[in-house]
Parts: sequence; structure tokens; C-alpha cells
Amino acid sequence: MLSARHIGKLVGAYTMTTISRTEAKHKSILPNGRSAKGFPDAKKWFAQITILDLLVSPAWRGLSKTATDMAIIIKAKHSKAAAFNNKINGKPVFSFTVSETVRVLGISRPTCTRALNELKGKGFIDVIDSSGILNGKGRPAIYTWSSSWRNWESPPQDNTNIIKARSMRK
Repeated sequence: MLSARHIGKLVGAYTMTTISRTEAKHKSILPNGRSAKGFPDAKKWFAQITILDLLVSPAWRGLSKTATDMAIIIKAKHSKAAAFNNKINGKPVFSFTVSETVRVLGISRPTCTRALNELKGKGFIDVIDSSGILNGKGRPAIYTWSSSWRNWESPPQDNTNIIKARSMRK
């Protein structure tokens, strides 16, 4: 025989409303499509960027907006590593993950990976140790800020198609 307490639990179990994962996910989105979670706390971040060197360089000007945002975060992490003496062979090193960037900047993983590859390609960061799995646990990649971006030049533009099209117009 079921007691009133047992019946109440059973009835309560059936009358409770449950929120599915998709409903919970969409509750954090505003009607205009933006996230209702707000901005991450970045009060502890600091990056000193020299205007004459970095911001007017062709390498910096050739970066996408996402890559420049990531570069500022990476520069802040590099400055923090230098302040706390996290060094390998005299160079300040820091760990950096795609998941961290996705959470901080609110971008997708493929966009983050493209921007990270862009920073590597233009010489802003060097990989000291790549990420992977060690003893069943994820291991972040170890990077250092590089100065090889100073020697980067934009690739020469191939104008053969433009010249061909203009000659056809005449």
C-alpha cells in the first residue's frame, strides 16, 4: 500500500517541468540574438602594446579582427608570464587553449583555430610545446611571444588576371 508521502512524490515527479538542454541553451540568448551571459571579467588582464612597433606594422595590419583580439590576450598572458618568472630558456612562456579563447571572446572553435594559425603564420607567437593528451588528461599548448613578425612582409600580389582583363576591355 502506498502512503500519502509516496503518492505525493510520484505525483510531484510527474508534474515537475523539466527544461531540455536546447531550452536551457536558448534561455541565455536575448531576443536580438546576443548572449545574455555578459562579458567575462577582464580586470586582471594587462597588456602593454607599443604603438610605433606593433600597430603600424604590416603584419598587424594584415591580421583579422579576431586575430588582433587574440593577440592582445596573448600579449597580456605573455606579460603575466614574464612578471611571474614562468620561463623556458630565458623566454617567458604561457599556456593557451582554444577552449579558453572560445569562452573569453565568445567565438566558435574554427574561427579561433584560424586566428591562432594566422598569428603563428605571421610570426606573432611561437609554439614551444604542442597540446595533446598525457596520461589520459588534456595538456595545453605552450607558447611564447615572438618578434619575427617584424620581418614579415605581405606576399606579392599577382596582377596577371587584372592585366589580362583590362587588355580584353580595349
